[in-house]
Amino acid sequence: MHAPEQQETLIARLADRRPQYVGWASRRLGSPEDAEDVVQQAMLRAAQRFDQLEDEGALEAWFWQILRSTLANTLASRDARRRKQQRIVQYEAASPKYTLSPASLSEDICDCGVEEFEKLPESLQEVMIRVDLFEQSCAEVAEELDLSVNATRVRAHRARRAMRERLQDRCGVTTAHECRHCEC
Repeated sequence: MHAPEQQETLIARLADRRPQYVGWASRRLGSPEDAEDVVQQAMLRAAQRFDQLEDEGALEAWFWQILRSTLANTLASRDARRRKQQRIVQYEAASPKYTLSPASLSEDICDCGVEEFEKLPESLQEVMIRVDLFEQSCAEVAEELDLSVNATRVRAHRARRAMRERLQDRCGVTTAHECRHCEC
């Protein structure tokens, strides 16, 4: 455990190199503002974990590890948001008919899976799209569709069960992923 004075000294050493950290993160993020945020998060994480630093001489290497980890988390979160936004755009383009092409659902579903999906009642299609494709929680979907959470869960369950049954009858498989490899 480092004394408060030692921690202040360590923080000052990191702060002196802040422009270098921001420049490095900016080249990877493409935005000085985002880089500032990442460096700030990394500095906060470091300040909370100074007790894990065993050798003050290893401060730079220790902090770079925290910074790289923080950047990786930020990039992963950004990618997840981007993928979710793309799915929402695809959903909105398909709305209100919910007529989706295999590419808009995913490459894991073949045409017959999409055809069977389109035969589901629209109320089940919408819940299945939102919960399974866009990964919204049942609570979010329930609020948006003015349903109870339980009713949303029931619809999601019914939609999945109906798809399993339809795929089993048509293709001899029970999941959309297996449908990609079906023989029909």
